[in-house]
Amino acid sequence: MGRLNLGFLSRQLRAHLFAEALRAGIAPEMVRALIRQFDIDPDATADDAWPWRFRVITLGELAVQKDDDPLLTKGKGKLLEMLKLVIAAGGSQLAASAAAATLWPDVDGDVAAKNLDTTLFRLRKLLGVDDVLRLQDGKLSLDSRHVWVDAWAFERQARACRELDGDALIAAARSALRLYRAHFLEHEGEQPWVLPFRERLKAAALDLVKSAGQALEDKRAWPEATQLYQHAIAIDSLAEPAYRRLMLCYREQGEHAEALKVYRRCRSTLSVVLGIQPSPETQALYASLRQ
Repeated sequence: MGRLNLGFLSRQLRAHLFAEALRAGIAPEMVRALIRQFDIDPDATADDAWPWRFRVITLGELAVQKDDDPLLTKGKGKLLEMLKLVIAAGGSQLAASAAAATLWPDVDGDVAAKNLDTTLFRLRKLLGVDDVLRLQDGKLSLDSRHVWVDAWAFERQARACRELDGDALIAAARSALRLYRAHFLEHEGEQPWVLPFRERLKAAALDLVKSAGQALEDKRAWPEATQLYQHAIAIDSLAEPAYRRLMLCYREQGEHAEALKVYRRCRSTLSVVLGIQPSPETQALYASLRQ
């Protein structure tokens, strides 16, 4: 492997070929070793199979890995707050002044700026690589060549699904939704700056379910559509349209009793959490199932 000559390939083409090989499961350990040996930066097609220097899990509970090993984050509250803030802002060009004001809202601007510098220094020490988190021209950014974030990967895949239909859409949507295990930083508190990105990702996930579910229903692939809508309800128990589509899937499979159970679960959840009843459309479907 040490004598392999890749000089005739551009770095961009190498990156693309390696990414495709990993996606296809072709000699993954050898490919990862070659990527590290030749120090190949990922291209836009690289997914979570790429040997990223850092991986950050944000869909659910925060977890940070360095070279595939968990990074000790216990007791690193403010450091992780800074990392989460940069991720929620999209990873690039977050104004340092805005970050300081968000992280230290109750202190003087100069003190907040000093706190930001100190926290940035300590976070870089924790990560062990200075240029992964950069401060340049007053803007904070994460180096996407070395950092993979599940939320960003999901959003990219969800965006790509908009250009697809049929079987291609179904396959791509399944791949994207495998990343969406829970809402963005769902177990990390309710900071106001988390909510816009969380809601954007949630909307993208539900849009994916809707479009892929319709494609499955068009194929009359009722069991697969059933699984999809069950997944949607698992990640968002208030997604009433998913309950309704799940009821229809059970009806098409002749499982009326299961469809009625879904309605009762929907009604109970909406009542307890939101204090409302299912929509007239959902109630009409329930009435038709009881006939």
